[in-house]
Amino acid sequence: MHVSFRFIGGILIIIGTCIGGGILALPVGTSPDGFVTSVIVLFFVWFFMVLGALLFLEMTQWFPTGSNIISISHGTLGRFGEIVAWIIYIFLCYSLISAYVAGGGDIIKLFSGKMGFNLAGSISAIIFVLILGSVVYKGVKSIDIINRWLMTLKFIALFAIIYMISPHVEMKNLLSGSPKYVTSAISITITSFGFSLVVPSLYDYFKGNVRIVRRIIYIGSLIPLCCYILWMFVIMGSIPAEGDYGLISILKSGEATSGLIQSIQKYLNINSITSISSFFVSICVLTSFLGVSLALSDFFVDALKLPKTRPGRFKKCLFTFVPPLLIVIFFPRIFVIALSYAGLFVIIQQIILPSIIIWKGRYILKIAKGYEVPGGKTGLCLMLIIGIIVFIICALGCLKFISITTV
Repeated sequence: MHVSFRFIGGILIIIGTCIGGGILALPVGTSPDGFVTSVIVLFFVWFFMVLGALLFLEMTQWFPTGSNIISISHGTLGRFGEIVAWIIYIFLCYSLISAYVAGGGDIIKLFSGKMGFNLAGSISAIIFVLILGSVVYKGVKSIDIINRWLMTLKFIALFAIIYMISPHVEMKNLLSGSPKYVTSAISITITSFGFSLVVPSLYDYFKGNVRIVRRIIYIGSLIPLCCYILWMFVIMGSIPAEGDYGLISILKSGEATSGLIQSIQKYLNINSITSISSFFVSICVLTSFLGVSLALSDFFVDALKLPKTRPGRFKKCLFTFVPPLLIVIFFPRIFVIALSYAGLFVIIQQIILPSIIIWKGRYILKIAKGYEVPGGKTGLCLMLIIGIIVFIICALGCLKFISITTV
């Protein structure tokens, strides 16, 4: 019984890592492609990211328990590999936090407007960071307590929305869109499956049991895939792509969170659906912000050897929140774009870098093998080549997003 509870806990770790603020951007960011193309992209990215997670599992077993991508990079690629891993990690976290600060500030701006306060976007973003940043300042215990409740409420709200909106889905909305915009969808979709970094922790948690961790990777990633498809089905099916309150207009506005809430209210006009949707959107931003902020703040504590005192906690918050906050103040329409850029860093850190590490470890350093991802040299080369191609596609997609949102 104890093992099965741990097994379920491992699955929930992957689900929690996947389903966050990225789910809000999926129907908006993929709206030019249409539902059918977006689902095809989802399946491709899911398969691709599962392979990346298995590569993480293979290289994790080469090192002592507790090792992460930084120490693994150093152990195989040397100091240069370690520096690359550090840089990519920081930029990935900053991209994600920037997106969530933009989304959170957008929500505060929307609700303050309903209460008669017309706050500027920059002020709303600062208020969001001050409120949520104070939770991060207090530490992991406060975040854990809050996150448990928020995660529970998030899943209840998600399935309530799917159930309530599904009768309003129209086939014509699902069949709209054009595959020619597919490059702009891949990066956001990759960000929504960026769970590989938790694999070393799962390997440690299950005492090196590769078989169990593999099962957790398969099941834990398949559940978010199903949730994403259902979510996109009800949102893209009930809200048209075109029009003043359509999904593409939300994308162009750059206000993905408040815009999504307003579109649901416009096209469905059912108070209960609007309220639950607003609640769900808010929780997704909160849980994602807290999780990534905790990871980056702990990173700075370790990297800069900050003391666990009030001045030390204050410094870690400054390093964690000031750069993303400045990005949002100067580029307020950054939510979808930032998640797209995060996808670029996910590809490097969770596909390209692991492929290089596995090649070095397997065929040059001849590190003792345990579990090995099937495919041999050919499969590894294909993984690396596909990773580089997808990176180029995503980079082009980011440029396309910039052109769309600045029209």
